[in-house]
Amino acid sequence: MNNYQIEGSCNSPAVIIDGKTGIVNISGSSDFKSAKYFYQNLSRWINAFNLGSNKTRIINIRLTDINKSSVKWLKHTLEQIDKCSHY
Repeated sequence: MNNYQIEGSCNSPAVIIDGKTGIVNISGSSDFKSAKYFYQNLSRWINAFNLGSNKTRIINIRLTDINKSSVKWLKHTLEQIDKCSHY
C-alpha cells in the first residue's frame, strides 16, 4: 500500500499515513472554523488503508493547538475508525 501525506499549514495539521505499517501521524495545529470536511476525509483515508488488513493500527496525535470544532470532529473521526476496526 502507498503512503499518504497532507502538508500542514498554520491552522491545518500535517498527516502522514504509512501504508506498510499502518501508522498514522497527525501533528501541528488544528484550528479550523469547521473541521468536519478535513476529519471526515482523514477517516476515509485511514479506513481505506486498513481495509482487509490485519495490521495493528497506531494513530499518533501531537497537536499543539486545537479548537472546539477540531476536538469534536477528531473525536468523531476516532470513534468511526474504532467502529470500522471491529469488523
